[in-house]
Amino acid sequence: MATRLVDSHVVNQVTCFQRSRKRLLVLVSVALVSSVAMYLQVAKTEISFLEMTSGSEYKSIATGDRSHRSVSLAEAERQRLLNTTTDTKFSSYKEQKGKNKQTEYDENKTYPYLQEGLYTRVTPLYKLLKGPGSPHKDAPDFFPFGEEPIAVCEIHNLGSWPISSFPHVMQQLFKCFSWWQAGINEPKQKVLIVPKDPQSTFINDFLGILKEQFHVAVTNQTNQQNISVHGEIFGLADAKPYEMHNPQDATILREGIWEHYNIPANSRAGCPVEPSGVATPVIGFFNRQPSGGRHCNNSKAIFAALEQHDFGTTEPLKIHYLESFDTMSFQEQVANMAQVDILIGPHGAQLVSAAFLPTCGGMLELFPKGFYAPIIFGSLARSTGHYYYSLYTGNNQTPEITSYMMTPDNQKQARAFDINADPLAAAQAVSKLTARWQACCRLQPFGGQTLTSVQVGGNPSDGGELKQAPKELTHSPKMPPRKSPTNVAAEIAENRALNVEEGLYKRRTPLEKLFKAVEAPDRFPFEEEPDAVCNFQQKGFWTHFPHAMQQLLRCFSWWQAGLNVAKNHVLIIWNFPPSDFIKDYLQMLQAQFNITLDRKAAHQNISVYGDAPDFPAYEMHDPHDATILREGMWDYYNISSDSRAGCPLNKASNVAPVIGFLNRQPNGGRHCNNSQAVISALEQHDFGTDHSPKIHYLESFDGLSFKEQVTFMAQIDILIGPHGAQFTSAAFLPSCGGVLELFPKGYYVPNFFGTLTRSTGHYYYSLYTGANRSEEMSRYMRFLDGRNKARGFNVTADPESVVQAVSKLLARWQNCCLSGPHPFHNNSSMDKLVSF
Repeated sequence: MATRLVDSHVVNQVTCFQRSRKRLLVLVSVALVSSVAMYLQVAKTEISFLEMTSGSEYKSIATGDRSHRSVSLAEAERQRLLNTTTDTKFSSYKEQKGKNKQTEYDENKTYPYLQEGLYTRVTPLYKLLKGPGSPHKDAPDFFPFGEEPIAVCEIHNLGSWPISSFPHVMQQLFKCFSWWQAGINEPKQKVLIVPKDPQSTFINDFLGILKEQFHVAVTNQTNQQNISVHGEIFGLADAKPYEMHNPQDATILREGIWEHYNIPANSRAGCPVEPSGVATPVIGFFNRQPSGGRHCNNSKAIFAALEQHDFGTTEPLKIHYLESFDTMSFQEQVANMAQVDILIGPHGAQLVSAAFLPTCGGMLELFPKGFYAPIIFGSLARSTGHYYYSLYTGNNQTPEITSYMMTPDNQKQARAFDINADPLAAAQAVSKLTARWQACCRLQPFGGQTLTSVQVGGNPSDGGELKQAPKELTHSPKMPPRKSPTNVAAEIAENRALNVEEGLYKRRTPLEKLFKAVEAPDRFPFEEEPDAVCNFQQKGFWTHFPHAMQQLLRCFSWWQAGLNVAKNHVLIIWNFPPSDFIKDYLQMLQAQFNITLDRKAAHQNISVYGDAPDFPAYEMHDPHDATILREGMWDYYNISSDSRAGCPLNKASNVAPVIGFLNRQPNGGRHCNNSQAVISALEQHDFGTDHSPKIHYLESFDGLSFKEQVTFMAQIDILIGPHGAQFTSAAFLPSCGGVLELFPKGYYVPNFFGTLTRSTGHYYYSLYTGANRSEEMSRYMRFLDGRNKARGFNVTADPESVVQAVSKLLARWQNCCLSGPHPFHNNSSMDKLVSF
């Protein structure tokens, strides 16, 4: 009996084993068939599991695109993730397209815990940095140390944040990098004071890049502390943990890091070479270790939601998944970030590296129950030129935050919770970030490496939204190449021989240099006041409208500044200059921009004025201010886009700008006697464009209203004419326009309208038409009588010189148009791109 029982038990075991083996074989077969079928499908989402190879070569192990570049995981970890992810029943793109919206996904559904963070992108230097001493004291009078030969930034070990806490140290280091990139510091030696070893490989590797790539001297000596600045760091309750002076600084930083680590363009994500509205970004899901808190448990469900959602793109969506940044070097972290456009991941220190996403990138940050601090990495994303959404994954945000965020112990407990994110909310956020990425890419120079922050509505410093898509252009194969130093020297010599000179006057001026306070300089810039007041000064040649506009254009920049854009805008003006030009301009400001005219100086105690010196004669805080001004004028006067010149809408490869020749009356001095010969030379010259440029000729502006002058300027791209007050309206040329100013014998002041042209976002050349500039200038420009006599001479311009100058302005215009409609807004590198 016992033997029979044992035999029966053995038989049962064998039978169970055989059944289990059969089931296992069936499961394996099904899995293999499913895997093959899924691989052969045209999947909407391609998920890659990242692996770092030795050296600097990167490769991808992927379920979709096997050639797509990637970085990171060990083989065992990759297999584990494959086993836990590929059992998702992905449907093909064709089957799911349009279907999911009707069943599960509602594009218009509101997810209350999904929020966009519109934190500040641009921070003025005087707000970004402090002088030596206590961080809570005002900067000393000698800030920003303009006369010093070195630019020194100091890291402070403040409060409860030790210098080994790399996310908080990076708050200061980003500010330091912006300090070194500021215009006053660009030619200086850069110095960083680090009082002690950070004890962080992340920070030490970053410091190594600063030393080797950007030539920053790093020292622990404080002997230069008296001229140092530091980037004050903030807590959760404060406004902006991360700030930079300009997102372009972050672009310079990450491109330098990519060069240092030899991460080439073909291994990075970023905007496509030829931007289109339906391009596809690369998604990166960077998780945290399961044992470390804030691990996202349902990443697989999020992948499925992303795969099923129709993003309306032409290419399949690619997703890179990474379990964590633990044990990764700084180089590996940077390489991972370079390969994605939109980053998804739980809150954690690993998001510091999001600063190194390619331009136009975005971030979706996931928060656990009871913990919510979007300001930290939201301000990082925005200040480095990216977009940001946060998703709180708890059940009831207000009571949970109240319960857990009140004490450090409770915060620590909440930070340990894992995350289960709503997949449809994540899909909606990625959809919005994709739209942001596409719109931003359309504004970039081809290749997408230069950020141009263009906002509309609200406070520009608070972000706002991107404007409508710019005019699309394709790269011109006939575009003149950038010139070598030898060619530049030859060009300068050739220009001098023909008396043609390009005026490279500065385009932007910091607010603290542009304005002075009238009554309370210690309270400048009056941040707490509800009104932004500019005071028109009745001094100098204020009655002559070109000189009045020196002040009024500065005032417009004051109202457009980030700290003022949401305020009431007021202009103090006792008496109008005796000019219809100014009266019409002020009427337009009142009607179009809601400017209040204060005739009694009631706001004088909080007013500023734009000093109007001889040089620079014209200044604006940013050329984009002039763009806002002229677009407002066009709207006010109903000057439609189809009646204006400017960059073309079509994708023509080598279009020609519209040229305008604006002369002066023959009896008024500085009349161009040979305008017809100049126009004939322009018509006969082959500019290498698809068609000959159109040329509009106007004898003078005499008798024309302000509206008619604005309309004429709106219809041309390149303005030619003799020096005179009519050039004041050159500020209203369309973006990317240019000016060639002709000067008579004995009179030469290119810095007057040259500064107007450059500060309003245009290009400028001057042509002296006398025989011997040095001798004639010394004879006529020394005394007022001589200057007045020279201003009465007429102009006879060398047609060959005019053609050469127009050729150069045409090349500037074409290159500028390729860069988008607002090429100079927060983009100091554009001058280097288009100025040989």
